[in-house]
Amino acid sequence: MRKCPCSKPAWVLGLFVASTVLGSSAQAPLRTFPFTAEENADGARFVWLVYNQTGFPFDYVPAKALPTSKSFRPAPGNKPRLGDVAWWKEYVAIYAGDDAPRDANIVTAQKKVGLREMEKLYGPVKWYRYREDD
Repeated sequence: MRKCPCSKPAWVLGLFVASTVLGSSAQAPLRTFPFTAEENADGARFVWLVYNQTGFPFDYVPAKALPTSKSFRPAPGNKPRLGDVAWWKEYVAIYAGDDAPRDANIVTAQKKVGLREMEKLYGPVKWYRYREDD
């Protein structure tokens, strides 16, 4: 397997997320995704797309099955780094790495969302990191 996105310059994943969802001066945001909103109801297709587009492929799994993916492992100490996956049984998103973890923004296919807002909906977050070479 490849090293986690954090081993690659972290800005690669961050720039892709920012330009894809939020727009940036570097690249226009994607206007459409290769999936419908219904297919991405749990956020898993968006996470899969971002990781694959940044060179960290993994087999698609729905949000509830992410902990069983061989491509991810729990983040040590449940502390996120840029590009880690925020996991709830019902939903996944990507850590934007721009604030302290408790006040962090996470990125979904639609927008940046505050972590506290997501935890009100889904409960405490568990962070997963792309598996590094063993």
